[in-house]
Amino acid sequence: MNRPISKRGVFNPWLWKMAWRDSRSHRKRLFLFMTSIVMGIAALVSIGSFGQTLEKAMDDQAKTLLGADLMFSSLQPFTAEIEAFIDSIGGEQAREWLFISMAYFPKSQESRLVQVRSLKGDFPFYGEIATDPKAAVNNYKAGPNALVDNVLMLQYHATPGDSIKIGATTFNIAARITKTPNNPAIASTFNPRV
Repeated sequence: MNRPISKRGVFNPWLWKMAWRDSRSHRKRLFLFMTSIVMGIAALVSIGSFGQTLEKAMDDQAKTLLGADLMFSSLQPFTAEIEAFIDSIGGEQAREWLFISMAYFPKSQESRLVQVRSLKGDFPFYGEIATDPKAAVNNYKAGPNALVDNVLMLQYHATPGDSIKIGATTFNIAARITKTPNNPAIASTFNPRV
């Protein structure tokens, strides 16, 4: 005897009673089947959520590792064409000059080959240069000041307030660098930064 389903559809109590009665002999299988469906949907949702979170974290970390959205570098000065192209991009820009030089510590009267970085602009745009003391990162560009790598300062027993000479110019050590966004800490062991 086929009984017509009322207009109430899935909310019809008779429909649920019949489904329960028909499931008597296979309730364990039904439970396993329903559990599998629920766990499968939960797994798909969690994998999708994890993928989105991972992608966002990678984008954020990539910006922090580079310190900017885009970076151009060259061993030679840029040509006029390249300078015009860079200027046409727009946005906030910064310049960095990087070279290797000898640094002389007058206090200990010792010298060492170092990586000298000169910055113009508010680089890094993502992440931050961590220094000790912290306030020095905001005002070291105000005078002939330098931020010196922590490893280098420990090696030559230098402290903030001492001086460092690069070429013919003497700089006041404003702070020690503990971390920079675009340079791994291990690199400072072989190539300390000033």
